[in-house]
Amino acid sequence: MNSLSAEKEEYLKLIYYYNGQIELVGNNKIAKHLSLSNSSVTEMFQKLANDKLVKYFPYKGVQLTKYGLKKVEQLQRKQRLLRIFFEHHLECTEEEIMDLLNHLEHIDNQLFFNKLELFLNLT
Repeated sequence: MNSLSAEKEEYLKLIYYYNGQIELVGNNKIAKHLSLSNSSVTEMFQKLANDKLVKYFPYKGVQLTKYGLKKVEQLQRKQRLLRIFFEHHLECTEEEIMDLLNHLEHIDNQLFFNKLELFLNLT
């Protein structure tokens, strides 16, 4: 898995949240959600497009590429595995889980997540 910055991962998750796998997501939605300027979001959209994670349409928005969608699916897998571990084995509260996920979902170690999946008996 190629490593992405936590910031890029957050953008990808938001684009997916706003249905970016099937329709264009404008920078105003993301800007409002993150409390950023439209120009800052546009700049990140261009970076994501350079990384082939989204298709960027100036003045219209972005849409996830197959590669971008694959990255979102990998992030969702990591979140799901960590959530199950925190909830069922560490008995964390929802607040604790969210805090831990915000820090640990950005770990870029496939071996760790494969071993965690085996430990949780999910394969």
